[in-house]
Amino acid sequence: MSNHFESLKKIAGFILLVFVISGCGGGGGGGTSNPGPSSFTISGIASKGPIQAGAVTVYAVNTDGTKGRQLATAVTKGDGSFTIVVAEYSGHILIEVTGGTYPDEATGRSVALTSTLRASVSEVDIKGKQTFTMNVTPL
Repeated sequence: MSNHFESLKKIAGFILLVFVISGCGGGGGGGTSNPGPSSFTISGIASKGPIQAGAVTVYAVNTDGTKGRQLATAVTKGDGSFTIVVAEYSGHILIEVTGGTYPDEATGRSVALTSTLRASVSEVDIKGKQTFTMNVTPL
């Protein structure tokens, strides 16, 4: 009987140890769950037909909804694709594509992009490095 009691004590001790260890977060105690802004990558396609050599610009969005500071820029490739790295930001973003050319769907001729294409992402809250896909179109 005492052998059975000793086994139960060991099991209970082990379970207690597991709970104690799992309670240790190893976090260092800053008191916040959000580590703050970090860098992230946005890739996508700019298209009204694939836009070649279009300027892709990422902006912060101010708390009142207006366009804020410029965060990063890139240029589209021949197929309209782009990859852009945004450093140290957390919040809403606006992506704009201006300039460049695209093939006219009816004639196949190269046409200059004269309007601004826009896309937005609400609340980019980055925890570590992440990649987003965002296509920018007239729609």
